[in-house]
Amino acid sequence: IKELKEIYKQKEHIKLEPYKAIHKQIWNNIENGVKLNKENYIVYQVPPFLFGYTQYDVDDCCEWQKNKLIKKGKQHIEVIVCENNQLFIKWNFNK
Repeated sequence: IKELKEIYKQKEHIKLEPYKAIHKQIWNNIENGVKLNKENYIVYQVPPFLFGYTQYDVDDCCEWQKNKLIKKGKQHIEVIVCENNQLFIKWNFNK
């Protein structure tokens, strides 16, 4: 059973690698928006694949991003999953 748990853990780690890479891109876009004092939102399209990473479920990735951003941003970030794998991400850090 210990070996099976380890295999599962490795698969889960591999699955999350592209999710984490996308999350980093999204967070960089948010940080740039805040620094440049542009609009307080972005629309981010989750790519259907990333070079150098395993294939992933785009719909699952969108939901993962939504949950991760809301958790990370606490009450300061709102996320709406739109059509075509787009995320509408709005923030207000003045709260």
